[in-house]
Amino acid sequence: MEQWWKNSEVEIKGRNKMHTLQLRLKELKGKIKKWNKEEFGNIQKYQEKLQIDMKRIQHKIIEEGRTKELA
Repeated sequence: MEQWWKNSEVEIKGRNKMHTLQLRLKELKGKIKKWNKEEFGNIQKYQEKLQIDMKRIQHKIIEEGRTKELA
């Protein structure tokens, strides 16, 4: 993030400091969102898939009892 901040494309000249800060933060937010999606993907969908898998395994344990595979 430090490098993103230092390499900001926001032009500082001719702007007041608060406006520059606002623009740099907006730029940084976009970069963080992109990084998050590339690094972690859609965590919510992954969590939903895991919950479905867990329910399937729990149902199998109830129906068939514990096995070495499900222990």
